[in-house]
Amino acid sequence: MLIRFYQPHPLLRSHVSQIWIVESPTGWPTHDLKTIVPNGRMKIVFPYRSGLLNRAIVPSSLKADLQRNPAHTLWVLGMSDRPSMVDSDGPIGVLSAELYPGTAWPFFPADLRELTNRVTHAPQVYGTAAAELEEKLAEEATAEGRVKLLEGFLLDLLGKAKHTDQIVRHAVRLIQERGGLISISELTEKMGYSQRYLAMQFDRFVGLGPKTLAEIVRFQNRFVSLTRFGTAGAAAPADPDEDYYDQSHFSREFKRFSGLPPAAYLRKSNEFMTMFYRGGGSRPASGRPQAGPV
Repeated sequence: MLIRFYQPHPLLRSHVSQIWIVESPTGWPTHDLKTIVPNGRMKIVFPYRSGLLNRAIVPSSLKADLQRNPAHTLWVLGMSDRPSMVDSDGPIGVLSAELYPGTAWPFFPADLRELTNRVTHAPQVYGTAAAELEEKLAEEATAEGRVKLLEGFLLDLLGKAKHTDQIVRHAVRLIQERGGLISISELTEKMGYSQRYLAMQFDRFVGLGPKTLAEIVRFQNRFVSLTRFGTAGAAAPADPDEDYYDQSHFSREFKRFSGLPPAAYLRKSNEFMTMFYRGGGSRPASGRPQAGPV
């Protein structure tokens, strides 16, 4: 399995965290967890070799159906607060753009809450423009060509955006700067707006409430360390008590967003997540693609 990260077009960099392509001629390993964890970013995904299969990991009383995303179709993945399992029905070839929380809204015509925890066929969101992009992406033979087509689509949407929301952008920035370690009461005090007003704005312009986003940011800080460095690295940045009330609180939150407690997760193989974070998992420093084989 190989992943390549691409630095977004300069006009997109404040909105698009990264564009990446993952490929594997043999598909997903049968022994792999195949788990995708929430990272606080919306995604636009185009499988171009084989279809994708995905299922949300939810409590047994709320079983989710397996969703099939055929090859050469474009999909919007809304903000998510739960893990999901992904697989393919053949060789893997997937293009994706990931959008920063608080700055993704210019690319969408409706409140982002309507897309939360959903995988939506892009023509349902964008109409014929997305259907035309699907055709162009299917005909394009190169990775770089697909990246440019997707960037062109996003640039066109950005150019048509008419409204802004600096309030939400600033609130998200505070959450990120604090690593998710900020209470809602402190956030509302710093912002000067009521909790109810901030919740309404986050529903519209982020897709998740500020408390949930902060919890995901906090989880991601620990998950990235654990994924990159293993057991020792899981406690390298800080003792769990510094980010969570205690070890059991950390384990509950980790299971909530990954599907397993930390120790159980480390005993498993989750190849894509390991490759994603060890290969960068964020915007590359240069304009050249970065490859991260595992």
